[in-house]
Amino acid sequence: MPGRKELQNVQMPPEHSQFHTPDNTKMKAAMKLKIFSTIIIVSAMMAISGCGTPTQIYTSILDFRPYSDEGLFISPNSYPEAHKTLGEIYIEVHPGKSMAYDKSDSKFQDPLYGRRSSRQVYENFKSEDLLELCVQEAVKLGANGVSNFRLKAIYTYTRNGRLFSHYEITGLAIKIEEPR
Repeated sequence: MPGRKELQNVQMPPEHSQFHTPDNTKMKAAMKLKIFSTIIIVSAMMAISGCGTPTQIYTSILDFRPYSDEGLFISPNSYPEAHKTLGEIYIEVHPGKSMAYDKSDSKFQDPLYGRRSSRQVYENFKSEDLLELCVQEAVKLGANGVSNFRLKAIYTYTRNGRLFSHYEITGLAIKIEEPR
């Protein structure tokens, strides 16, 4: 049939094609606009939040003046003038741990079924308390000074992060000779 072959070669105009309907064109434009606006929003959020970390400054001052006012020499450096070394001081302080329980979220007071959240709490030590321990040991030896004084917080590292372990206090107990 000659007429049938001619119908097969007839092409439909693009606006009647299944892929070029006016609704589909609008959907493609809306999708492009949505992707573009998402890229703009994400870029703006990255610019506002920044990619770095904020600066953090930690300051610690250990005041030796109460001891120097009493005539006791304390320094992280060695004593430059004539003195007698009486002994090396090494102190480790392992603060006690206790469990702190929070019962505020408990619905039951029963010890078996009541939920309690807990966390480890370390005994609180100030740097001044640890310095006092070192001074007491030096004075027991008859010293009037502590040179090469160091106070360190020691940490252990696990896959969960850094955990506090203990304090180390070191120094040399010295007897400073009085000028003649």
